[in-house]
Amino acid sequence: MKVVLDTNVVLGALIKPNGLASLLVRALDRERLVNYTSEDALTELSLKVAILQEKGRLSPTWKKTLAHFIAASEIVSPLRRFEICRDADDDKWLEIAYEAKADFILTWDRDLLDMRRNDRTITLEGRTLKILTPAEFYHEVIKKRC
Repeated sequence: MKVVLDTNVVLGALIKPNGLASLLVRALDRERLVNYTSEDALTELSLKVAILQEKGRLSPTWKKTLAHFIAASEIVSPLRRFEICRDADDDKWLEIAYEAKADFILTWDRDLLDMRRNDRTITLEGRTLKILTPAEFYHEVIKKRC
């Protein structure tokens, strides 16, 4: 499965080492579950990690979790640009997912979640994917496959 983890999900994993976001990051294995990201997304992540580190909000194991996330991710350079999200900064997640032909975007971001149809999907130029919260992904995908 191909997924795109939004920055807020990765940050959740860095803050709560026993939370669902951390479980999802640990499940990334570059074979059965592969995360896709971009240089732009990694820059955003590093800026936000620095802020949380300054505030002392990261878990004691955050460096190990972040290293695993990076090692288990494929970096893409999206060629197609979208301008469809009400928060233009969130278009990058759609671009990454489109480029990677991802199955899912995992996020808590309301701007992305509000874009999906009732079946939790969005279609980008003929490519359909689901935008799910980590809990929805866990219940709809992970639990059903175990």
